[in-house]
Amino acid sequence: MTMEKFFENMPPTKMLMLFVFAIILMLAVRAILKRNNDDKSHIDLDDLLIDPETKKISKAAAILLGSFAVSSWVLLYQVLTEHMSDTNYLGYMAVFATPAVVKLIVDARPK
Repeated sequence: MTMEKFFENMPPTKMLMLFVFAIILMLAVRAILKRNNDDKSHIDLDDLLIDPETKKISKAAAILLGSFAVSSWVLLYQVLTEHMSDTNYLGYMAVFATPAVVKLIVDARPK
């Protein structure tokens, strides 16, 4: 499906939803970048990708961030084209929630 056909066949309500999503995304990115550049802020975007031990870009973190961005876009595309299923959503949530939950459980174990 080409981009022209994608937007040509899209109902106005979905077009509005996509437009609002894009605006919210741009505002969120702008706010995060503004906080990142503020010297008084405790937010540092480098912490997302830099391994604290080696002080180099973590390959695992870069892959996770990239896969999160791509899968989020696929999820949005499926919602807009009405091909979204419960299984797809549960799989998306499981991929990104499971590592955090496992880490919490492992850290909570008595040593």
